[in-house]
Amino acid sequence: MKKLIAALALSCAAFAGVAHAADVGPVMEPKDWFVHVGAAGVFYDPGFNTPPARLAAFNPGLQLGNNITGVVEAGRYFSDQFSFSIAAGIPPTTDITLTGVPAAVANPGSVTFGSFILGGQFHFNTEGQIRPYLGAGVAYNVVFSTTPKAPNAVLNIDNGFGAVLQAGAEADVAKNVGVFVDVKKMFASANVTTSIGPSNAHFNPWIISAGVSFRF
Repeated sequence: MKKLIAALALSCAAFAGVAHAADVGPVMEPKDWFVHVGAAGVFYDPGFNTPPARLAAFNPGLQLGNNITGVVEAGRYFSDQFSFSIAAGIPPTTDITLTGVPAAVANPGSVTFGSFILGGQFHFNTEGQIRPYLGAGVAYNVVFSTTPKAPNAVLNIDNGFGAVLQAGAEADVAKNVGVFVDVKKMFASANVTTSIGPSNAHFNPWIISAGVSFRF
């Protein structure tokens, strides 16, 4: 973990350094394929909308704990400005907290899950040292396991799809090697069943990542 943090810090410092080198031409050669490898923070919005009719006694909010995990995004350029990619990460485990319910049922357990994101990007300033991009795509969220807090508690979460918006930038640091920063906003929902009943959870996390990029 310390080595990962140190590598990210060096990458971010390099990214900042090349921002002052506007008079230097691009280091990366034109290549079709790219890979982003780094770390990401996953920050959840603090609740979801639950129609009262779905639960007999409560209309709870749901909070998921924020996470830091490793991510990989691989893609291909179809032209200088257009690319597509698929992104995934190391499945994190996060605690679930229900709000607006009695304390006895407020912590149903934890979930381990991952997202597979297929997206397309439009790249700006393709001949420059720093190349921003915007993108959009679709995510498929997979629940690998759930761990109820109590032995006889119920905790089930379905897989589901979501929409994703994306923005980021790359900067060169060596031949066919660079650094990147990337921000994704996901809009997703999932059917959740706990001991107090079923509900539909809407969660809209921010996924903020940084790391090293490769072109080949």
